[in-house]
Amino acid sequence: VMDEEKPITLNWNWVTEPPTLDPSLTTDTTSVDGTQNLFVGLTAIDPVTSEVIPYLATDWAAGEDEEGNQTWTFNLRDDIAWVKYDPNTGETTQEVDEEGNPRFVKPSDVEYGVKRTINPDTGSQYAYVLYIIKNAQEVNEGSEELTLDDVGVTSDDEAGTVTFTLATPAPFFPSIASMWVTYPMPQWAIDEWENKWIEAGLISTNGPYVLEEWIHGGSLNFVKNPLWINADDVQIERVEG
Repeated sequence: VMDEEKPITLNWNWVTEPPTLDPSLTTDTTSVDGTQNLFVGLTAIDPVTSEVIPYLATDWAAGEDEEGNQTWTFNLRDDIAWVKYDPNTGETTQEVDEEGNPRFVKPSDVEYGVKRTINPDTGSQYAYVLYIIKNAQEVNEGSEELTLDDVGVTSDDEAGTVTFTLATPAPFFPSIASMWVTYPMPQWAIDEWENKWIEAGLISTNGPYVLEEWIHGGSLNFVKNPLWINADDVQIERVEG
């Protein structure tokens, strides 16, 4: 007889504690494993076919701007919630904004995340992956003439789109859009908590799992996000490591 009280649990050997769960700062495979379960990317890579498949973005298309630069515009779904887990109550609730409206992932969250990775103050070691974006390299390397406003990423929350303008054409850009350095990130949480924002109880996430507990040098546990769009398909309810 199955014990219905015990959640389906994966005992995961992280091998080493991830140095970070911040998508902008992630460089190692352990941190990638963590961030990929906590956050949603614009696209995903099919594990069987290696094809680029929709994730946060429903579809995307290449184009050109007035100067002839290649652009990639992604149409985003509007039903992925930003959530917060309360370690004291064990509850996952949807975040709300200053007006009390529920927070869903928006194109501007993607723009913020990408520009945060490129911002030299962030110290991302993987920012170079984004140098294909117009002015990203110059800004990341500390240009005195250009600012983050000049980086080729724009969002339109009303239209539900985020557009990347590239420095050189790149048919593979939708693959780059699957990487953690392009994840939408919660500016309100980062502004409030700064480098502590990734700690349990403070972190805002949007993926299939939430961070239940992170005792540095001890345990790192995830639990299923009940507000995830495909929660019914997430069979493993706990990841304990």
